[in-house]
Amino acid sequence: AAADGGAAPPPHELVYGGQDDNYVEYDADGRVIKGAEEAVPRSRYEEDVHPGNHTSVWGSWWCAGRWGYACCHGTTKNAYCVGEQGKRAAALALRATTTALAAEQQQQQQQPAADDAD
Repeated sequence: AAADGGAAPPPHELVYGGQDDNYVEYDADGRVIKGAEEAVPRSRYEEDVHPGNHTSVWGSWWCAGRWGYACCHGTTKNAYCVGEQGKRAAALALRATTTALAAEQQQQQQQPAADDAD
């Protein structure tokens, strides 16, 4: 039909709902007795692989709007794990950032009051 300008027929898989002609026998428990072996489902990603000496996966920790590793609280993907020292450093950095932000907000709130006094 495609040679005379008509539409090509749909693929075999679409017409028959993905069925094939492979014969497979199953026992009462659903195991294959005769025919094709069951396909082993495979993940697109490797499992239990922790690059850079990490003991957790990327995205296992979240803080202040950033994802990271739970083992060291590192927020740089594929960086080397520094373990407990990294957790302490991340806590200190977060504390310093929030303290600086609070001081800046307090200064901004006091500034309009000083302008009104003039």
